[in-house]
Amino acid sequence: FWMNSNTSPDYWDGLVTKGDDSWRVALTPSGTIDFALGGTSFGSVTSTVSVIDGNWHHVAFTYNGTNAIIYIDGVQNASQSGTGSLNNSAYNVAIGENLQAAGRYYTGSMDEVRIWNIARSASEISSAKNCELSGTESGLVAYYNFNQGMGYRDNTSITSLIDDSSNGNNGIFNGFALNGTTSNFITSDVLKTSVIPTLYANVIFSSMNPIKEVYASTGTLLWYTTATGG
Repeated sequence: FWMNSNTSPDYWDGLVTKGDDSWRVALTPSGTIDFALGGTSFGSVTSTVSVIDGNWHHVAFTYNGTNAIIYIDGVQNASQSGTGSLNNSAYNVAIGENLQAAGRYYTGSMDEVRIWNIARSASEISSAKNCELSGTESGLVAYYNFNQGMGYRDNTSITSLIDDSSNGNNGIFNGFALNGTTSNFITSDVLKTSVIPTLYANVIFSSMNPIKEVYASTGTLLWYTTATGG
C-alpha cells in the first residue's frame, strides 16, 4: 500500500491488520513500520526508517515461510529469518485499525491496498508499485484502490469499499465522515500523480476532468487512464 502521514502514532496504530495474534502491519510509537507474524518462530520485523514525514511512501511486506521482508519505496529495508505458518484469526481484516486491539487508529492517507497469498519478489513489488492492477493477477486476494469517491466532496452515499480483485472481499466504511476535507476521499491519486512530471503536477484525474492521456514534451505517452479520482 501507499501511505502518507505526519502524525506521531499513539500506540501501535494499525495499518493493515488481521487482529493482534495473526499477521498485522502497524506503526510503532517512533513511526517505523512493524510487521508481526503470529504463529511463526519470531515475533516481528521492524523497519529501520520512520515513514511519518508527511510524504507518500510505498510499503510492502512478504513472508515465504523462511524470511520476512519489509520494503520501503520499492527497496528492501529490513528482514528476519524464521519458520512457521501464520495464524489466521477469526478477526476481519481492518485498514487503519486493529479489531482485536480496538482503538489503535491510523491517522493519515492510504491508497492501493493489496493483499496476496504469494510472496511477491522485489522486482514485482518495485515494478508494480506505481501502477494500478487489472485485478486478475495471480495470487491477488484483495485489492482496494479507493477510486470510488470524488476528492473532498460529498461521498456519504458510498458505504462499501469495493474489492477490485473480483474476489468479493468488499469492506465497510466505519466512522468516516465521507464529506469535507478530512475523513474522506482525497483529491488526487498518488499513482497517477507520481508518474507525471512536474510540468503536469497540477493535473487532477477525476470524472469532472476526464483527461485520458498525458504526454511528455517528447511526445512519449506517460499515462493512459479512465480513472475517476483517488
